Amino acid sequence: MSEYICPKCHTTDEDGWFNVVGTAAFQIDRNGVEDYIDPEWNDDSPMWCRTCGHGGVVADFTPTEEMAR
Repeated sequence: MSEYICPKCHTTDEDGWFNVVGTAAFQIDRNGVEDYIDPEWNDDSPMWCRTCGHGGVVADFTPTEEMAR
């Protein structure tokens, strides 16, 4: 089962992309971002489907048995 599924268009993290707002530590220098460390988000973090644009929070995109039908 996928870790995330769009409740509107049913795209999953196996066949599409999602955006999530989280936090991370960034390694930067005068040329910009070199790398990031420990990205984190939770069930209340904003998330949206890049296929259809549907938005909500991570909990809305967490698969349920009803969504899998």
